[in-house]
Amino acid sequence: MTHRRRGPAALACLSLAADTLFGLDLLGARLRPRPAGQHRSDLSPLSTSAALDLLAPGARGESAQVLARLLHQPVYGPEVQAALAARGASLGELRGGGDRPALQVSDRVCTQSGLDVRRLFLDAVATGQNASLRTLDFQAAPEKARDAINAVVAQDTAGLADTGVPRPARRRRGPPS
Repeated sequence: MTHRRRGPAALACLSLAADTLFGLDLLGARLRPRPAGQHRSDLSPLSTSAALDLLAPGARGESAQVLARLLHQPVYGPEVQAALAARGASLGELRGGGDRPALQVSDRVCTQSGLDVRRLFLDAVATGQNASLRTLDFQAAPEKARDAINAVVAQDTAGLADTGVPRPARRRRGPPS
């Protein structure tokens, strides 16, 4: 993305192209050989990219550079914000009616209760990704926070996704058999 002005359709295409490149990176990582017994998880490239996009407005310095490279886009600024908003509007057109919509998205930012979140970040996330903020107590009640997130994801996606945050895998005690 360059600094010249682009229309919403062009911005949406640029953002979706970046999502495609990120998705190919994610697929490449998924296909790499893993040590025996290491768990593979299946992730939606668009969901993963969208989650990382929610971090971009708050990233600074080296973190912002790394995130931009990972997502195949420039460091977050007005054009990236506009591109994400255009992507959201474009994807919103895929949301069908009826019992089983074609696409459902749950864009939320969950922060630790008591944390001071910068207004500029909240405005950017609300404008660029149409996301809302929810505070939870991850430290004192991690299971309750996880259950609250999963309930919202299930509601937002009309039941298409019922787990936003999986339960941690139980670790076996003792040496492997």
